Amino acid sequence: MLTLWVALKKEVVKMRHSYSSWSTYKQCPAKFKFSYIDKLPRGAVHPNAKRGTDVHKSVEDFINGSQPMLHPEINSEYGHWIMNLKNNSECLPEPMWLINSDWELIDNEDMAWAKGFFDLQAVYKDKIEIYEWKTGKIYDEHIEQRFLYGLIALLKFPKYNTITVTNVYFDQKKKVAQEFKRENVNFMKDTWTKRFKKIESEKQFPPNPQFLCRYCSFSKQNGGPCQF
Repeated sequence: MLTLWVALKKEVVKMRHSYSSWSTYKQCPAKFKFSYIDKLPRGAVHPNAKRGTDVHKSVEDFINGSQPMLHPEINSEYGHWIMNLKNNSECLPEPMWLINSDWELIDNEDMAWAKGFFDLQAVYKDKIEIYEWKTGKIYDEHIEQRFLYGLIALLKFPKYNTITVTNVYFDQKKKVAQEFKRENVNFMKDTWTKRFKKIESEKQFPPNPQFLCRYCSFSKQNGGPCQF
């Protein structure tokens, strides 16, 4: 089992892969470096991000039974749907997964090569469904999240040949589901191995100036260390 170590400025920094870290690297390698290597504080949380966190926590607490009501911005149609999920499947909110570099599920977080959480894992007698809650817009990058989480779910539940991963967009009132088959596991492993190895082989972590810089706490205009 391997742990990733990145040498930077004669220091050794321990990192761990995740969908979020890959998404950050893909958006801007410099932002990845500031976040995951330099571990700089990210500044104030944007109101949209806080709202998303509040909605996620509301669903988690509702399914766990620690809160009787869902977030008020979740409409009644989705509230009834979540209630049906809770009543008709074995629901587990926020289950953590850990893998090593051989794509084996492990229990030791210190030895994990990659780590993540499903927003909800629903186990039925004849199927497994993974759900990710989303507020805001539908983005193409969510396809990659479904791709990774489909792979992890197939590894976690070896008796099932098919897994469904669904992004639930509360604001858009839309569900986007994708089915993943066990016959594609090796291809999925290879794809994500190449992506994570790309981060490991990065030397420069160049900035990628774009419109999203205005929201980045590391940008020059927000008082951060980036040149843009």
